[in-house]
Amino acid sequence: MECLREAFLRLSKKEQDILGRYFGVYGFPKADLREIAVRNRMKESGVEKAKDQALKHLRDQYRD
Repeated sequence: MECLREAFLRLSKKEQDILGRYFGVYGFPKADLREIAVRNRMKESGVEKAKDQALKHLRDQYRD
């Protein structure tokens, strides 16, 4: 679990905010896509894409 936290902290602040709020982890309050989109001045579809990309970055880091 500590490796995952370290990988999470290596993500950009925006990626951390999106994933943290989407899943409600690492001190971020859980939020839905609409709330995250408003907070980051994005469309919901953009948040979904950013979330998927951030998850890919986490998976890539975890494999390494």
